Amino acid sequence: MYEYIPTAKKKREFWTVAILSVTAAILFVFSTQPYCVYPALWQLTSVVLLVAVIMLVSNCLLREFLYRVAPREGIDGGFSLDFTVVECHGKRRTVVCRISVEDIKEIVPLTPENKKQFFKTPRGKFVYRYVSRLAPRNACRLTVRNEEEVFYLFIVADECLLEMLKKR
Repeated sequence: MYEYIPTAKKKREFWTVAILSVTAAILFVFSTQPYCVYPALWQLTSVVLLVAVIMLVSNCLLREFLYRVAPREGIDGGFSLDFTVVECHGKRRTVVCRISVEDIKEIVPLTPENKKQFFKTPRGKFVYRYVSRLAPRNACRLTVRNEEEVFYLFIVADECLLEMLKKR
C-alpha cells in the first residue's frame, strides 16, 4: 500500500485570501463614507469578495486530499490495485473516489508546454478535481474508462504514485 499527501505550504492560497479579505473590508468601509458615490455597488462588490474568500478557505485552506494505492482481492481470487482518494477536512475523512488502477487509460502530467491543452476536456465528460491548491506544480490528469463511461480526474502526484498508477 502506498499513500501520498501533498505537504506543500499553501502560501499562495493564504495570501490570496488575505488580500481579498482586506480589499473587501476597505470597500465596505469606503461605502459607508458620506461622500461615496453608489454605496450599494461597493457593498455588493465587498460581499462578492467575501464569498470568494469563504470558498477559497473551504476548498483550499481547510481541505487536503490523500491519495492511496492499495491491493484489493478480486472476486475470482486474484489481486488488483485500487486507487482511492480520501478527502481530509479537519478530523473527518471521506472517501470521494475509488477506482481500479486498470481503469486508468492515460496519465498526463502538467508541464509548461501542455498547460493550455491540459485543462481542455471534451464537452459532456465529467471532470473531478481532487486538488486543494490553486496552481499545483505536480498536477496530473487521469483519463479513466469505467465500463462505457470516460471521465477525468485531476490530482497531485509524486513520482512514486505515478509509477504505482502506471502498473496495469
